[in-house]
Amino acid sequence: MTKAKAEAAKIAADGRRNHKPDRGRNADRDGAMKAVIANLQAGDRLEVALAKANRKLATYHSWRQRYKWFAEACDKAREVLEAKPYQPITMGFQDFCAEYLDQPLPRHQQRIEEVMAGITPDDLTPNMRLTWSGEDSANTRIIVNLPPDHAKSTTWSVNWVTYKILQNPNIRIVIISQTEALAKQFVLAVQRYLTDPFFEKLRALDPPGGWKDDELPWRANFMYVRGRTTADPNPTLQALGMGQQIYGRRCDILIGDDVETLANVNGYEGHGATLSREADSRLRPAGEWGEADEGGLLLILGTRVGPVDVYSYLRDNAKDVNEEPGFTYFAQPAILDGESLGKDQWEVLWPERMSAKVIARRRAGYADIRQFQLIYQQSDIDDKAPFPAACVDASVERGRFPGLLDPENPACPDRGMLGMRVVGGVDPATTGGTAMVIMAADKSTMKRYVLDVFYERGVHADKLISKMKELTEKYGVQEWRVEINAFQKFLLQLESLRVYMNARGVTLEPHQTNKETKWDEDWGVSTLIPLFKSCGEQDGKERWVPADKKAVGSYLITLPSPRNEGVAALIKQLKIWEPGIRKSVPVDTVMALWFAEIAAREYLLGRRHRLGKSAKPKFVNKFMERQSRKIGRKDWEAQQYAYGVWGSEK
Repeated sequence: MTKAKAEAAKIAADGRRNHKPDRGRNADRDGAMKAVIANLQAGDRLEVALAKANRKLATYHSWRQRYKWFAEACDKAREVLEAKPYQPITMGFQDFCAEYLDQPLPRHQQRIEEVMAGITPDDLTPNMRLTWSGEDSANTRIIVNLPPDHAKSTTWSVNWVTYKILQNPNIRIVIISQTEALAKQFVLAVQRYLTDPFFEKLRALDPPGGWKDDELPWRANFMYVRGRTTADPNPTLQALGMGQQIYGRRCDILIGDDVETLANVNGYEGHGATLSREADSRLRPAGEWGEADEGGLLLILGTRVGPVDVYSYLRDNAKDVNEEPGFTYFAQPAILDGESLGKDQWEVLWPERMSAKVIARRRAGYADIRQFQLIYQQSDIDDKAPFPAACVDASVERGRFPGLLDPENPACPDRGMLGMRVVGGVDPATTGGTAMVIMAADKSTMKRYVLDVFYERGVHADKLISKMKELTEKYGVQEWRVEINAFQKFLLQLESLRVYMNARGVTLEPHQTNKETKWDEDWGVSTLIPLFKSCGEQDGKERWVPADKKAVGSYLITLPSPRNEGVAALIKQLKIWEPGIRKSVPVDTVMALWFAEIAAREYLLGRRHRLGKSAKPKFVNKFMERQSRKIGRKDWEAQQYAYGVWGSEK
């Protein structure tokens, strides 16, 4: 017995001699105290010592306050433990999973580990996709896509994070997920690995006193472990939701785990900016840990959720100065081979858990097989949305901010606002969202320039009228198109508004949306589709990509950079719009854009293109009439009307 242990035993013995034994329900307290002290002396950390004695932490603190001898004996026993330095593990991740977690690493996870180490797996199949980042990125930015239920989060956001902490208690790791609540689940799982007596093998790796230090914060969303040898203020592990402030928080590893789902896929551009610009700027810079240090690691994990999502957006658009990929991208499908054959012929990614039978059952649940290809096969699919996301993105002039066209800005026309007709569309609402779109139309080029967008919920009549006047003065609006369904009629009936507009030569035109007057909103909004498709073109795989700006008839409409909520809302709502969606999802800015386009189109193409009760399509020949039936009457009419190929009124 060492001198320190002997001294602790003597203190305990002296205390017990002066301590009157309890009777009744607390008769076993002395035995429990002795057991706790003995467990601590044997090398158990506090939580384990208490668990073995069947006592809680609150009881331990109560005993320390009431019995001085107990507190002194415990402190002396813990001092002996804490004097021993922690010995980090040196084994590899695969060995750690097998030996300490009883979870042998599946082959598809081994491939990911090899890619993270800069090694090309020797068993890649043709439908796996591996693209290495350029030299500037040095494989420190990695995107990994896996099908659902293939242990992506468990392996990397829990097991691997635990492994990295055991390797180096000074490590700083941030996990970002769609919500903070989801990210907290990963932190909780890691905390269990580090403290729960259930994981007996892991307890053998604990530092003296255990990982949890009562003097350091240990919360649901962040924690500091015992054994840190630096004064760095950043936590060992912390959880954040997408969009939460991360400035001022340094880290060595940043994991983005399922940052995007079907619920927020339309925000892929903002998510990419957060991960690639803001989050990545908090990573450890290269060289901080020595000359060979390449810096911190950004690891983005997820499952494909849309034709354009944060994964494909960063993969295809993030480039270094040499135009090489900014991210290493690795995707593995659920079915590796034989997909076109029966399920008995399938070679699957993880046969031990996700067998061909399981995958076939899930595949049968998809009415649109393209969705299965996207989510389970991690395949790029063509964008079948009415407004293709790639076309909407291409229409955004990043160098032009909301406001008047500046002739000195390369992103604006050379003549600025000269010769432009400025029109506005208003979709008013007192309980939902009120939207206004200001557009400039150029008759010489047939192009439309969205100048500004206002979008706000719960706008009352006074503010609505005030905003219309403000935008009229700022942009020199010459015509307003205002929806007058139901209660909105009051706008055009206000004498003060009419007098104000008349005095400035501004036309106030009503717009009534209903099928009886041929102003069907689904049909009308669909006439905007060709304008946005003029900003894109389809490649060999029928995917939309930005069009050549010098091509004739391209970029018939452009939007300013989304520097305000209105423009950002318009971009988002265009991407999600589909016929009938207005009843369930707000698309007010799209409606306001349509109203403005009606006025612009009449100016560009003439009054004969104004739709009314008698407007009918003119078929040049029987073939065109058959084509309209084949692709759908409304789709055909929308295409013809948008390009001005439309019959005159009777």
